[in-house]
Amino acid sequence: MRLSRLLLFSIIGCLAGLVSVGLVGGVMLVQVNAKNAEMESLMALEKRIDSFSAASNGLLIRWADAEVWDAFRADAASLQRTLRQQEGEFRGAQRAIQHIDNIVEILTDVYSREQDRVALGNPSAGEGAVKLSRTDRIRVDRVAGEGIALDTALGSVANHHRSVIINNVNWMVFSFAVAIILFGGFCMVSFTYLYRRIHGPLQSLTQVASEIEQGQQGSRVTLKGRDEFGELARTFNRMLDRQDADRQRLEMKTRLLKTAGNVARFGGWWVDLDKNHVDWSEMVAEIHELPHDFAPSVEEAINFYDPEHRHLIRECFSACVESGTPYDVELQIVTAQGRHVWVRTTGVPVRDDQGRIVRVEGAFQDISRYHDMTQHLEDALRLRHALLNSLPAHIALIDADGNVADINERWRQFGEKNGFRDHSIGLGTNYLDVCRSAEGIDSEGAQEVEEGLRSLLQGDQDRLLLDYPCHSPTQQRWFRLMASRVESGAMADRRLGAVVMHVDITEHKQALQRLEKLAFEDPLTGLWNRRGFTMAIDSYLHEQGWQEQALVVVLDIKALSNINDAHGYEVGDRLLAQVGHRFAQVVGHDRLGCTNGDSFLIFLAGEGSDSPEQHYHWLASLLDAPFLLNEIAIDVSARFGVTLLGEVPRDVEKLIHEAEAALFEVRDRGIRDWGLYTPELDHVIHERISLASDMVRALEEGQFELHFQPKVDLKTGKVIACESLLRWLHPERGMLSPGVFIPVAEQSQLIGPIGKWVLFEACRHLRAWQDANLEVVQVAVNVSVVQFELGGLLEQVREAITLYDIDPQSLIIEITESVYARQSKALLQQIHDLHEFGVRLSLDDFGTGYSSLLYLQNYPFDEIKIDMGFVRRIVEDDYSRRIVSTILGISQVMGADSVAEGIERPEVRDVLIDMGCGIGQGYYFSMPLAAEDFQWLLEKHATLPLSVPASTEPTAPAPSSNPSKRSSDDTSGR
Repeated sequence: MRLSRLLLFSIIGCLAGLVSVGLVGGVMLVQVNAKNAEMESLMALEKRIDSFSAASNGLLIRWADAEVWDAFRADAASLQRTLRQQEGEFRGAQRAIQHIDNIVEILTDVYSREQDRVALGNPSAGEGAVKLSRTDRIRVDRVAGEGIALDTALGSVANHHRSVIINNVNWMVFSFAVAIILFGGFCMVSFTYLYRRIHGPLQSLTQVASEIEQGQQGSRVTLKGRDEFGELARTFNRMLDRQDADRQRLEMKTRLLKTAGNVARFGGWWVDLDKNHVDWSEMVAEIHELPHDFAPSVEEAINFYDPEHRHLIRECFSACVESGTPYDVELQIVTAQGRHVWVRTTGVPVRDDQGRIVRVEGAFQDISRYHDMTQHLEDALRLRHALLNSLPAHIALIDADGNVADINERWRQFGEKNGFRDHSIGLGTNYLDVCRSAEGIDSEGAQEVEEGLRSLLQGDQDRLLLDYPCHSPTQQRWFRLMASRVESGAMADRRLGAVVMHVDITEHKQALQRLEKLAFEDPLTGLWNRRGFTMAIDSYLHEQGWQEQALVVVLDIKALSNINDAHGYEVGDRLLAQVGHRFAQVVGHDRLGCTNGDSFLIFLAGEGSDSPEQHYHWLASLLDAPFLLNEIAIDVSARFGVTLLGEVPRDVEKLIHEAEAALFEVRDRGIRDWGLYTPELDHVIHERISLASDMVRALEEGQFELHFQPKVDLKTGKVIACESLLRWLHPERGMLSPGVFIPVAEQSQLIGPIGKWVLFEACRHLRAWQDANLEVVQVAVNVSVVQFELGGLLEQVREAITLYDIDPQSLIIEITESVYARQSKALLQQIHDLHEFGVRLSLDDFGTGYSSLLYLQNYPFDEIKIDMGFVRRIVEDDYSRRIVSTILGISQVMGADSVAEGIERPEVRDVLIDMGCGIGQGYYFSMPLAAEDFQWLLEKHATLPLSVPASTEPTAPAPSSNPSKRSSDDTSGR
C-alpha cells in the first residue's frame, strides 16, 4: 500500500478515534452531570425531608398558626409529589409517601383536637407549648417514629440511588478507559507499522546518500516496492544515473578541454586581489616550466615576462584592476628554464555585488608556433607565386562571374606561344564567354567546360574534373581541367570564384590509346585477345542477330613446350604468329583471337549445314601443311573444344567458357583431339569444383589419413620398406581412393598443401616407429610433378626431416614418368638437389609413359618400380616377361634397385625371383594397412605373407583395431 494512502488511513483512524473518545467523554460528562444533578436533587430531598421531620416535631412541640400549618401541609404535598415521580425507579419512595401521610394525619388529628379545646374555652389552647396528653405523647412518638421511618425510607432511596449513580459513573469511567486503551493501541499499531514502513527505506536511502557523499559513485538504492519510497528510490537511482552520465559527459568534456588545451597550449589564470597571488591552470604552469602547484605573487608573475614587455603587461593589469579595462595582448615570457616563449594573455575584471573589482581572470596561450608561422607567412606568400609558376600546369584564378583575376607564368607562356594578342594574356576577360564562343571541331569540349564551370561557380558542385581535346592544326593535344570553388570563409575573399588548372595530358592520352589497342589485341599475333574477341563477336551478334548454327571453337597447340625446348622460344613465338595468320586468312581477322599464349578462339558463322565434327576436320586440315621456320619444317597439331550456339542466347564469355570446358574434357580424357560441349560437362566441372571445395575442408578437418603397403624382400618375405598411400575418409562418400581426387587436386593446385601434409605425416609416423624402438624401414612418398612446378619442395622436405629428426636416407620420393613430359632445367635441378640432400628417389610406373634412356641418364634415380601392368601378366605373357627383364637390366646398368608392383600370386613372385628381381609389393603380401596395423607388423617382426590360404585370394595381416580404416583400393594412386 502506498504510504500516502496509509498515512491518510492512519489520520482518518486517529481522527475517528479522537471523535469517538470525545463523543464517549461528552456522553459520559452529560451522564455524570445528570447523575450529579440527581444526587443534588436527592440531597436536597433529604434536606427537605429532614426539615419536614424537624418541622413535624416542632409542630407537635409548639403551636403553629394556621399559615404555618398550611405551609407545612403544602410542603408535605410537594414532597409527596416529588416522591411519586420517583416511585417507578425507587421502591422506598412509596413508603416515604405513606410516612408523610401518616405524619400529616397525626398532626392533623392533634391540631384538630387543639382547635376543639380552644373552641371549648381552654384559655391556653393555641398559645405557647402544647400541653399534650398521654395520648398526644403517643402520637408525638408516632410522629417521631414516622419521621425516623421517613428518613430511613428516604435514606434507603438515597443509598440505592447513590449506588446506581456510582455504578453508572464507574461503568462510564471503565468504558472511557477502554476507549482510551483501544485508541492508544490503534495509534501504537499504526505508528509502529508506519515506523517499520518508513525506517528501513529511510535508512537505506540515508546509507546510499552517505556512500555517495563518500565517493562511492556506483551505489544504488535497492528498494523495489510500489510505494512512495520505492518511487523515491527509483527516482533517486535515476537521478544518480543521470548524475553519472552527466559526470561522465563532464569528465569527457574536461578531458576534451584538457586535450584541446594541451593541443592548443591553452590555459587559464585568476588573481584574488585581496590575497595578491596568481592561481593558474596546469597548462599555464607548464608553459612557464614550473611545478603545477606553484602560485606566484602578481609581481613574480609579471617578472616572468621579457623585460621589454613587463611595462606593457603591468599597465594592462593595472588598468584592468583600477578601471575594469579588459586586455588581450601578445607578449614574450622567459620560462623558468630560460626559454623565450611568445604568449597571448587576456584579462577581464570580476566585480562583486556592490560593483567593486575583487578579482581579475583571463586566458593564457603559448603562440610560439603561430607566431613563428606568422613570421614565415610573408616568406610563404613570396614563395607561393614561385611555386605556382613552377607547376607544369596552366593556373588561373577566376571570380564569381567567371572573369580571370590572376594567372601563373605557365598560363602566360601558353598564351604567348599560341599567339594571344592581348598583352594581359587574358587577365580581365570572361573565361566563360571565351569557352562559349569557341568554334571548330573541339567546340563541344569548350562548351562542356563552360557548363561545368558555370555549375561550379553557382555552387551546384565543389570540384570539376574534365578531359577535353584542344588540337592545333599541326598536332593533337588534350588537356585535363581541374577546378575547385574557393570557399567563402571568414578569411576568404568573397569576390573569388574558383581556381582553374589545365594540365597537358597529351602524352597520357596517346599512351592510353596505345594501351587500349594492347588491351584488345594479342601483342604476339596481332589478333584479338580474349577481351577483344568477346567485344568483337558480341558486336557481330548484336548486328547480325543470334545464329543457332554458329560455333565458337577454342583450340590449343599440342606439345608447344617441346617445340620451345627444341628450337627456342623465338621460333615458338613465330610459329604461333604463322598459325594465327593461316587461320585469319580463312575465317577472317575479326573472328579470330589468341589467348594464353598457345590457344586460339575462333567464331564460325552459321552458314551451310555442316556438323560440328565437319567443322573440326576442316579446321584441323588447315594444320596439315607444316610450317617453315628457319628452313625447318615443323608439324603442328591441336586439340579443339567446340560449342554450338543453339537456340538459347548466351553472352560470348559464356560461349567461350563452354568451348573451354569441352577442351578441358579432351585434355583430361586424351582419347581424341576434339570435343563438343554438352550440359553434362558443366555437371562434371561442378563435381570437380565441389570435390576441390571438399578437399579444402578435408585438410582443415583432418579427413585425410595415410595407409602403408609393405615392400618386402621377395626371397625372405621380410619387410624392408613401405609405400605411404593417401586415403580420404569423406564424411558423405566414405573412403575415397586417390585416383578419384588426386587429378582434381593437381588441376586445382590443391596438390601443394595435400602433398605437404602427406610428407609431414609420413615423417611423423617414421619418427613414432623409431621412438618405439622398431626396426627402421624406409617410407616412400608419392610426389606429383605439379608439386615440383609449384616450387619449394626441397624446403618442405628439409623442414619435415629437421622437424622430426629422421635420416634423409629413410625417406623415398616416388615420381611418375610424367616428369619427363614436363621436363625443364628447373625441374631437373630440383630433383638433383633432393638427391644431393640425401633423399632416395624412385621412378614410379616405369615402362608406361615417356621413358627413354636419355631421360634415365639425366635423372639420378635410386629405384625403379616396374608397372603392375607388366608384372601381373608375367607368368602368361612372354612380352610382359621380356619387358620386365629389360627393365631389370636397365636398373642394373643404372645401379638402381628394382621394385615389382602388383604381385598378387605366388607364381608371379617365383618368376620374379628367377629373373633376379629382389623387391616387390602387392596384395599377395599385404594390402595397404592403417598405420597401427603396419606398426603391428613391425612389432612382430613378421614375414609376409603371414599365411598362404588354399585359394589365391590375397590375405591381410591381423585385423585393424579400427575397421573403418580398411581399404579395398588397389595400390594405385598416392
